[in-house]
Amino acid sequence: MDAIKKKMQAMKIEKDNALDRADAAEEKVRQMTDKLERIEEELRDTQKKMMQTENDLDKAQEDLAVANTNLEEKEKKVQEKQSQTAFNSTIYWMNDRFINIASRYTTLHRIALRYTALHYAAPHCTTLHYATPHYTATPHYIDRV
Repeated sequence: MDAIKKKMQAMKIEKDNALDRADAAEEKVRQMTDKLERIEEELRDTQKKMMQTENDLDKAQEDLAVANTNLEEKEKKVQEKQSQTAFNSTIYWMNDRFINIASRYTTLHRIALRYTALHYAAPHCTTLHYATPHYTATPHYIDRV
């Protein structure tokens, strides 16, 4: 009977030890489950942040594309304005040059007329005053500004 009591006592101790180990294992499982839930929550938060960052990146890329398009349009307009300005400068320079040449032509024409009049009128006139032509008309192609 002592042997049975000892055997039962040993089995009871073994059962208590097994229950303690089971409780410890359940506690460890609960701790690991809690840790897993925290990690999964962190993962979801990180995924949300990553999605938001990707959305922000897409928006920034779209904004950059729009800004680049606007920049190209503005640069094209600036280039057109510069070309127009250069063209206008050339036109103004050519107009000034034309006026200068026309003025020289008029002066040379007047001198030629005076010379011709003096050359042919001098033998027939008694005074030089009557031989000098009074040419005051401006040619029609000179644009006075």
